[in-house]
Amino acid sequence: MKNMMKRLATYRNGLGLVLGILMAFILSAGAVAQPELGRPWITAASAGTVDEEDVNKVEFNGGFASLKKPDGLYPIYPVWPIFVTQSAVIRYNVVPVDGVTLGNTYRLTTRFRDDGANAQVLVRLAEFNLHTGRRTTRMELNSDNYSPSAGMQLQTVEARCTNWELDFVNNAYFVEVTLTRTNFIGNPGIGIIKLESELCLF
Repeated sequence: MKNMMKRLATYRNGLGLVLGILMAFILSAGAVAQPELGRPWITAASAGTVDEEDVNKVEFNGGFASLKKPDGLYPIYPVWPIFVTQSAVIRYNVVPVDGVTLGNTYRLTTRFRDDGANAQVLVRLAEFNLHTGRRTTRMELNSDNYSPSAGMQLQTVEARCTNWELDFVNNAYFVEVTLTRTNFIGNPGIGIIKLESELCLF
């Protein structure tokens, strides 16, 4: 009887050890894989390519991109009879990370600065077709749709349950940012852009 009890105790201990090792392996594997699941596409604004016509209009400061201050003296009074609207285009290549291929609900999040009626930040997700060369705007965030702020703000637009999905086999994708000022005091800028997706469940 004593021998049988010893065998049972040894069996239980061995089984417990095996289960413990198996559970540790499962948890460690999950911990390693989890960060890769649903990873979004994200970029600092300073990583973009400025349109060749606008290279002298944009300045980078750390990860931030903004329009350079216009040359010349600022008028004394808030009347700008000779000011010409300034704008610049910056483009960012979107690559097929798993977080943008999960489903047909998409979120475009941008950290930007729009300090009033004299500034605008326009962020568009564009699709460029391999076979036709056609460009299609899939999403758009317009800073004029939000309250102005002298500091940075974070805003998101969502395209839910779309009848299209990002197709990296037949299309290239990029985010196009247009910074615009309509007089000397406008100060638009952009810091971060993020794109992510999820399954449409309803």
